[in-house]
Amino acid sequence: MKTYKKFLEKVNDRGYGIPETKSLSKGEFFDLLKDCDSIDGNYLRIYRSVDLTDNFYFINNENFERRSAYSSNQYTLWINHHEEWKDYPKRNLICSINYTRFFGSNNYVVIPFKNSKWGIVPDDDIQDISNIYDLNDLNIDDQDFDDMISDLKLNYEYDDIKIKKPEKLGFHVCDYKDITKYTKNEDHEIWTDSNVLLIRLDIFGEYFKFYSSSLSSSSS
Repeated sequence: MKTYKKFLEKVNDRGYGIPETKSLSKGEFFDLLKDCDSIDGNYLRIYRSVDLTDNFYFINNENFERRSAYSSNQYTLWINHHEEWKDYPKRNLICSINYTRFFGSNNYVVIPFKNSKWGIVPDDDIQDISNIYDLNDLNIDDQDFDDMISDLKLNYEYDDIKIKKPEKLGFHVCDYKDITKYTKNEDHEIWTDSNVLLIRLDIFGEYFKFYSSSLSSSSS
């Protein structure tokens, strides 16, 4: 944990933008990997497709709130700020457990740091969950949660806006090691607001073998 904390202080002191995506050397990546959840034979691969090119990255999700990328932002505000979703992470980093969901120029394996929290969508895309996504069809503010609620009360019968609780919609929240309890190797969108590492999918196998052998040698 010492390496991770020192690195994070160093990153924040340099004043990188938020959210920060910092390219890493191989040495930096493997130093930080020691503070991540264990990569072993049972490791659940999480993927993120993004327009990056380097082999290794650190994603800093702290003090940041993402806007919806391909739509208006109402449902994201609701999830990030509504009391019924308080146990869920903010929708800062959107990932998949299916590498074929390819939107960017390269696919990366996402490796979370310890104690990460994840939201699990009951489908491969949250836009397919009509009840929560229907908020985007309303003529309400999508910049600020309080303003959005004010618009709902002003322009609609607020009590008639029947957004179901997350568990009724099939959503789940859990730590990294419990993701497979709710996905069962099916195609699901998942998200987190925890910091993560990225490694390019096309080199993951090569470096996974290196890391596994280094673990074996250090324990012998």
